[in-house]
Amino acid sequence: MHIHRWIEQNIPKNGIVIEAGSWDGADTWFFSQHLTQGKVYSFEPFPEFYYQTCHRLFGTANVEISHCALAPKSEPYVLIS
Repeated sequence: MHIHRWIEQNIPKNGIVIEAGSWDGADTWFFSQHLTQGKVYSFEPFPEFYYQTCHRLFGTANVEISHCALAPKSEPYVLIS
C-alpha cells in the first residue's frame, strides 16, 4: 500500500505527525494538506533540505519546521524491536 494512502486511512485530520527528516518538504506538504485540523512537526538537520522545506511550506499554518536533528549522531541507527 502506498504510504500516502495508508496515512489518509489511518491518521485523523486532527492528528499530529512528527517527521524525522523532511528532505525537500514533499511529504511535509502532503501531511499539512491531510492534517487540516492537526499539526506537523518536522525536523531537518541539513541546511539545504531545511531551506527547501521552509520554501515549499512558507505560510503553512499547521507546520512547524525545526533546523535540528533528533539524535546526537550522524550515522544511521538501526531500531530493534
